[in-house]
Amino acid sequence: MDVEEPLRKWLDRFLTLGPRLGPVLIQLPASFRFEAPRVLAFFELLRKLYHDPTFALEVRHKSWLEEEPLDLLREFNIWWVIAHSPRWPILETTTTETVYLRLHGEAKLYSGAVLRRAARTLRVHDPRLAP
Repeated sequence: MDVEEPLRKWLDRFLTLGPRLGPVLIQLPASFRFEAPRVLAFFELLRKLYHDPTFALEVRHKSWLEEEPLDLLREFNIWWVIAHSPRWPILETTTTETVYLRLHGEAKLYSGAVLRRAARTLRVHDPRLAP
């Protein structure tokens, strides 16, 4: 499948933000399994077309929770998203120096306990956040 044109159309919209552009989140569906050749080709295309934006990847399939996908993210300097949700697998790790934590799920405000647990997760991966 040729994704270059749709990728350009999608990302070029973000680039109009210029220096205000933060990390671009790529959120994969739960059905998207890790397949090294397909993922490598996509990451290569992504970096060929776009050097500057920071990309963050949120996965929802357990096949991504292995060393090979994490190594590819490190190689292409793509942030791993620690996504806390009762519906998807969680791996609390990082692939860059940046910690990207997303809280999903609750239909109400997060409790103090949930927020303290999230703060602990961040501190584990970034000692600069120690109290």
